[in-house]
Amino acid sequence: MYSNIKSNAFIILDNDLKIIYSNRKFDNDRFNRLVRRVINRFKLNRKSKYIYNNYFININNIITNNKILYILEIGYLKNNDKIIKNFYKDNLSGLCNRNFWEDFKKGKTKINKEMFNSIILIDIDNLKSINDTYGHSIGDECIKQIAYVINTLKNKTDIGIRYGGDEFIIISTLSRKKETYFIKRFKEELGRFSNVPIEVSIGISYFDESKNIENIFKIADMRMYKEKKHKNVQRHLCIYSEIKEIIIRLNQLNQCKYPNINNEIINIISKLESISNLYLNPIKDIFKSNK
Repeated sequence: MYSNIKSNAFIILDNDLKIIYSNRKFDNDRFNRLVRRVINRFKLNRKSKYIYNNYFININNIITNNKILYILEIGYLKNNDKIIKNFYKDNLSGLCNRNFWEDFKKGKTKINKEMFNSIILIDIDNLKSINDTYGHSIGDECIKQIAYVINTLKNKTDIGIRYGGDEFIIISTLSRKKETYFIKRFKEELGRFSNVPIEVSIGISYFDESKNIENIFKIADMRMYKEKKHKNVQRHLCIYSEIKEIIIRLNQLNQCKYPNINNEIINIISKLESISNLYLNPIKDIFKSNK
């Protein structure tokens, strides 16, 4: 990192991307290398705004005397680390927190949205169950495991956020082509690093789906809950099938000539059928209607 560059540098380039003016002296090798890397990158991909390491790069062009000049601004994001460690850091996960997300939406973080492709929303399906079964300390460890996998899989420029108790956001450069691979890899890595079975639902939306970042978030949220709902339906159907199998078996046993056992079996069948009709038939009907 070139942390000695503490104030914005303004450099004017001609049409051949040669430097014709700079408000800073080129007496520092690190600064020279940074400028050259920015210019070379601009030759290959003429993005006007992006983040490079800890620097915000902004390139505008003007026309004067029928010639194009490029104004290159290099700003060191010197305050970001300090702010993220305090106001923007979630202490448990080590990721950014909800404050960062809210300020990112409003453009207060100095991070250009144009460099990202997608928003990934991740929700822990069974955090309450984990807390109730193993205790809150294990639940906290699960949150840390999610953060670890996020940091393992995300790109350097991606931003991991703990949005709420069991919800996470990745502001990502992920493309549609890699969506299926990312989801599969995320769940595999989570299973590999966690001693407690953690179930997650994931929804992904893309910046080209809306110009409004709040709408992009809502699309990801809708897709995440669609996956969660589908898993709940599948889970209830499994319970439904198991209860039906028990009822069939009990009916078979009821054919035996043991009056006392038969009365007990009849009571169990009655209770199971009541549970099945009350709780599971509606789920089955929903599932059928979604086919």
